[in-house]
Amino acid sequence: MNSPFVRAAAESLAKRARSALAIDPAAPAGPTAIDFCFTAALSRSPSDAERTRFAALLTAREQAAAGDGPGLQAALGDVCHLILCLNEFVYVD
Repeated sequence: MNSPFVRAAAESLAKRARSALAIDPAAPAGPTAIDFCFTAALSRSPSDAERTRFAALLTAREQAAAGDGPGLQAALGDVCHLILCLNEFVYVD
């Protein structure tokens, strides 16, 4: 879950989301990016509870980045990392 491979995959997913949604690297990603990342990684939309929790995390991480471009990218990368570590992604039914 915390391997360099998973982190690299999370950062790649974050970059893909920013590119696909045409999000400026110096701007916050927002909840649309969360929806995109859930769909790309899990082939489903987040539930309302998931959207709320992940949006709160993304907002907190983006505020901590204080407008720093690489920090904003890392914030979305952190959210993507959590998506890739959800049980339904890790375990096959």
